[in-house]
Amino acid sequence: SNYPPLFHLLIVPLLPIFGHRVIAGRLVSFLATLVTGGTIATVIRRRVGGWFLPTICGLAFFASNYVYQIGPLSRMHMTMVMFEILAIAFIAEFEHPAHGRRNLLIGLLMLLCAGYTKQMAVFTVAAGLGYVLLRDTRKAIVSGIALTIVAGLIFWLINLTTQGQWWVNIIQANVNEFDYRQTLFLFGQWFRLHTLFAICAAAYLCYELFWDRLSVFSLWFLFGLGSAALSGKWGAGFGYFTTAIAAACLTCGLGLGR
Repeated sequence: SNYPPLFHLLIVPLLPIFGHRVIAGRLVSFLATLVTGGTIATVIRRRVGGWFLPTICGLAFFASNYVYQIGPLSRMHMTMVMFEILAIAFIAEFEHPAHGRRNLLIGLLMLLCAGYTKQMAVFTVAAGLGYVLLRDTRKAIVSGIALTIVAGLIFWLINLTTQGQWWVNIIQANVNEFDYRQTLFLFGQWFRLHTLFAICAAAYLCYELFWDRLSVFSLWFLFGLGSAALSGKWGAGFGYFTTAIAAACLTCGLGLGR
């Protein structure tokens, strides 16, 4: 596989139940999709209140054409997005007076899990640590160093165990040709299918940028568009927009609530 092992490891305990069939991977991916939509609704509910906006925005994630197609398949992308949104939800509360340190540690753990599900999570890592940097420079530096050491140690151990094949499959095999025309086409398709949520999320980002303080949710949407820009790589596709879709649904609900 050209991807990290966490998604596969999550499937292993299900194999004695379902046998060596793709249904085990589909179950993990489907449950991750449900958790992601539920987390979107929960965060909006906690920050905005009420039930209408949380419900609509949570269900909007499921209604996305991309999520609807990828969510039930034995693919690791939705599991990565689940870890990403859990990381963002916890990091958003890292300044909590009583549970701030715990929230930050859980958020960093979720970032580590997201990265070892799929490498694209590096954009969410940048968004999460960038938000901490804006609020607390010292914690951001310590957190970044700690996460780098742990992730690097795991990387080195796996590469050592596989006699260098980990580097070949995870890094070298994913350096592919880039076609900007494919990226432009997919951005256009994404925008046509998610127009309302994309506009609301972008508007909320601009509002925070000029009239309020940047939240980790808006930063996540911005960096999610960065990961979507990689959709022009050979072998990539519309699945690269899933993180941006989750972030758009979330920030849209927060913006409308505001």
